Amino acid sequence: MGIGGQRRPGRRARAAVLPGCVIGPVLAALPAGRTAVLTVAAAVLVYLVVLAAVALGAAFARTGATRQASARTLDLLLRLIPWYAPKR
Repeated sequence: MGIGGQRRPGRRARAAVLPGCVIGPVLAALPAGRTAVLTVAAAVLVYLVVLAAVALGAAFARTGATRQASARTLDLLLRLIPWYAPKR
């Protein structure tokens, strides 16, 4: 806790962390849970491939306009990550 009983930003209570630790193994043990875990893993893999392609487009595009558009798209994709601090 911070001054005056306020929570510090970026810190979660232990009660909020525990269900995530318990739900993961339970989902992986059930047949429907395996399907859900594989679906999430496939979505993360597709996201990473798209992110890599856009990053390469931002780095190696032939024109400045294409580089700028790719950089903006990359910034929007990175905002989906909770701990990413967007540039100002």
